[in-house]
Amino acid sequence: STWGLLMDSGAGVRHALSPRVQAALDAVCEPENKLTIGGKKLKGCELDTILEELQHTAVESLEFTTVLEPEVMGKLLDALPQLAIEKLALTGVPVSLSDASALSRTLGASPHICDLRLYKNKLGDRGLGALAAGLGASGLTTLFLGENLIGPEGLQSLAPALVHTQITQLALFSNQIGTEGARALAVALPSTRLRVLHLGSCVIGDEGGRLLAPALPASTLEELRLDSNRLDAPAGIEIARVLPDTQITFLSLSDNRLGDEGGRALAATIGLAPLRRLVVRDNGIGAALMAVLERERG
Repeated sequence: STWGLLMDSGAGVRHALSPRVQAALDAVCEPENKLTIGGKKLKGCELDTILEELQHTAVESLEFTTVLEPEVMGKLLDALPQLAIEKLALTGVPVSLSDASALSRTLGASPHICDLRLYKNKLGDRGLGALAAGLGASGLTTLFLGENLIGPEGLQSLAPALVHTQITQLALFSNQIGTEGARALAVALPSTRLRVLHLGSCVIGDEGGRLLAPALPASTLEELRLDSNRLDAPAGIEIARVLPDTQITFLSLSDNRLGDEGGRALAATIGLAPLRRLVVRDNGIGAALMAVLERERG
């Protein structure tokens, strides 16, 4: 391994690098060039060594699955503009409102970061609002915000901000954005660059599905996931009606309530659409109709 076993505290005293950090550093390898740091709270001195080593390596993806104290989080965000990191993931790492504001500024100063994945960070609506304020100045093309306590208010901040970004992939699964969140997305969608949109388990309801449908033909979406959203037949019918005029090649509507009525509407139009794969399991649709709907298309 090229990773050093010792680090300097800055006061001339050298300490053995903790086993979990050493193991993570040693595990960095081709082709992913990904470094993942987990376990207990990360100490400031441990982060210092990681940042120093990252200056001399080809690590492209950095993930933290451990608690970062405010001082450590601040140090990390300050350092990112000087690193060659392209992907940053914070999984289960609490992100406060001040952290979100700092992250927003960091993204603006780090155009090399194109992929940001935040999962289970308790970001909330205010945190998302703070993050969204800087997205236009960032180089992000992928943004994951799964299970982050985001509601309609957060979407009302994020949706208009997306118009001024380069983001092509957005995941909002397992957030309660509701009908109003879907409404905000529908307004912004035609003016974004989104190609992939993941809204699974976002409680948009049938009305939310019907609001999104008219925005789809004017969008650049190629993949849309609306699983587990309490969609009924009317939403299925509206989505089916516009499908031939969209660019969508993958559509997942599993675990909703489309029934045979929604299924028949989809069956009548999917042959006219660019769709290559449709997923509609767990919708109360009969077996014969399911076989028609879920077969692979060229």
